[in-house]
Parts: sequence; C-alpha cells; structure tokens
Amino acid sequence: EFGGVVHRFSNFGGAHWTINGLTIDLTMCRHEIYPSFGSLPEVHPSHISDDLRRRDFAINAMAISIFQPTLGLLIDPFDGRGDIDSQQLQILHSLSWLEDPTRIFRASRYSARLNFALEQQALSSLKTCLDTITPGVELTFSRIGIELNKMLDEPNINHCFQRLNAWGVIQSWFPFWENIEFPQTCDLSYTPSRHEVQELWWMILALAIPRDIREHYTSLIGIRADALKLISVLQQDLPKIVLGLSAISTEKPDFEV
Repeated sequence: EFGGVVHRFSNFGGAHWTINGLTIDLTMCRHEIYPSFGSLPEVHPSHISDDLRRRDFAINAMAISIFQPTLGLLIDPFDGRGDIDSQQLQILHSLSWLEDPTRIFRASRYSARLNFALEQQALSSLKTCLDTITPGVELTFSRIGIELNKMLDEPNINHCFQRLNAWGVIQSWFPFWENIEFPQTCDLSYTPSRHEVQELWWMILALAIPRDIREHYTSLIGIRADALKLISVLQQDLPKIVLGLSAISTEKPDFEV
C-alpha cells in the first residue's frame, strides 16, 4: 500500500521495510530457546515480556507503546534507563554470553560507540564464556565474521578492538590479533572510500593470521569475498611489490620503503 521494499526474515518472524531512504525493522514478539550454547535459537511467537527477556543487554530491553490508548508507556523490566544514566552494559542473565557469544562483539561496538563500561557481573561471566566456547566449534566462524564486518562500520574500529583486548577476548580466541592497530587516517592525496578502507582492514586481519593456519579461518575472512580474493593475490604478489619498492629505494635514497 505504501510502497518501498520489504526483505523478510522468515526464521525470526521479522522484516526490513525500506522506504524513502529510511529502513524500519518490523518483528513479531518472540520467545527463543537455545538448543545448545552458541547455536542459533528456536523461535516461537510470544508476548512483549518474553521478547524483552531475550535481548542482549538491559539498554536493548526497553519498549515504548505506540498504541493510542497507552501511547508513550515505557516498559523497562531490567532498568535499562538506569544503565543509560550510569553508562554501563548489563546482560540480562548469567548464561547470556554462553547462549549467544556473538553478544561479545556487539558489546564491544556499543561500548566503543557510547563509551559505556561493561558491568562487573557481565565481565565475570564473560570469562566463563571464553573458557567454554571454542570459535569454529560451538560458535561458527561465519557468525563471527558477520559481527566483525559490523564492527568495521563503527566510527573507530580501534576502540572496539581495545575493548575486546581489555576483556581478554582476543588473547583467548584470536591471539594473533592481539597487537592489531587499524590505520585511521591516510597521508595520500587520494581519499579512499569507506569500502576500500574496510577492505584494507580485512586484509590486515587476514594477513595477521599465521599462514600455516590461515586456511582454517577461511569462512571467517570469507564474509568479505573481495578481501579473501585480495589476500590470495597479495600472498603471491607481495614479494614482487617489495622487490620493486626496494629497487626504487636504491635508485632514490630519499625514498623510504
């Protein structure tokens, strides 16, 4: 009736409606059951109270009525408003990280973007999750790749990774990324596009993985097909590039490689 484009998510009873440059998320209230730690949930229609109970953090577990008789009514069962005031992220129950470990990456995004701290109990239970969940086993690499791709859309990717480092996530799951530092500026007169910058970041992530185990992480890096292609090409061409730059440096000593 109103036009636009609708993209449905049948598994989760939701849809994205895009119209006039605006995207609106529509979803049914649902209850989720996790068959095992790290797995995708089984979804069942339910009430708003169940829907809020399945959320990632208290600040996400708030709803406001747009139904005329109760217009403006705030439902806030976990005091998300209080967490906003105190600038903290609080999980809703002790098994939250274990049920959905991708929440860890979302926490790094929200924490970096909003400058919120991870609540102490959430930090303690996160350590249990790191010891229990094995990336590539209970939590698939493709799901991690999707979350990393969202992190690369954040204003400062370094702040996200600093959170993951501080919480012990990188050391426990991806020690080869512990000293990663993402370039935030470019000295070239050419200004790279956002897409090109993201490709650079994916290349940095991929090349930091030791070559002898890189193939094991293909499904993680493969979330960005272009990055995976560039990595395979770069592995072959990088030695030639270095030789070429070294030759230029020899002819022009002022040129630093």
